[in-house]
Amino acid sequence: MEGPLDYITLRRAGELCGISGDTLRNQARRGRLQTLKLGRDNVTTRKWLHAYLQSRDTRGHAAPLPEGYVAPE
Repeated sequence: MEGPLDYITLRRAGELCGISGDTLRNQARRGRLQTLKLGRDNVTTRKWLHAYLQSRDTRGHAAPLPEGYVAPE
């Protein structure tokens, strides 16, 4: 598995957390998920993905982490 600071595509990030790559792209456009442009691809890290997942808000409470999600160490 990728390390917490290794760059991963948004598709791969979606596979790790059970959220579609398109949804993650939309969140990046809105500034909610930190990404970096490498060539033609937007990439993120497991650390940035984890920060995004923890920051999601559902009516004043943090949204639960997706089932099967493994936090970076």
